[in-house]
Amino acid sequence: MERMVRVKICGITRREDAEEAVRAGADYLGLNFWLGSQRAVRAADAATLIPDRVPAERRVGVFVNAQIEQIEQVVRIAGLGLVQLHGEEKPEFCRRLKARLPRIQIIKAFRIRAETDLEWITLYDTDFVLLDAWDAGSPGGTGKKFDHSVLGTAKLPMQRVFIAGGITPDNVDELLSVCRPYGIDVATGVERSPGVKDPEKIRKLIAKVRSHAGT
Repeated sequence: MERMVRVKICGITRREDAEEAVRAGADYLGLNFWLGSQRAVRAADAATLIPDRVPAERRVGVFVNAQIEQIEQVVRIAGLGLVQLHGEEKPEFCRRLKARLPRIQIIKAFRIRAETDLEWITLYDTDFVLLDAWDAGSPGGTGKKFDHSVLGTAKLPMQRVFIAGGITPDNVDELLSVCRPYGIDVATGVERSPGVKDPEKIRKLIAKVRSHAGT
């Protein structure tokens, strides 16, 4: 039996969207702490955005080239269990962060332009990696999709891979026919506008992913 693909709903900016994602069965909720994002939130707001019943191991904080001390502070205030690094963080930085926060799982994001970009993954020993589309003007959350065909031939440890970039309820079946990652990461694909989620899109996306369980 194929393993279940997890779903991360990212860019949560409203309590009602977090509640809807939880009801629909999302495995992870993502909060973006990079101030350059249209979906940026403050650490102090996390307590009101995420329902208390969502444990730390389902709360993900997104950072871009942040200092370890800053990440450490936000993790504590927001009650995070996972940290997603979406900048140019080097392998040594990831190792130092893990040493400072050994109980936190780290997701390192890579922006993919060509199959050769996947070679960088071997330099990192983070808990998870995330593959997103390349965009010169933004580290993520663009709604752009990269060429998923590279996943069919690449020798990736799919049990620790998240796929992001332009995933929607209408194309997620196509992605899961190419590969079976640990999880998918969706923000723009389930939104009405930046930071405002569409409940119907969330439900439809998660239902489609769950329909692949056991196939």
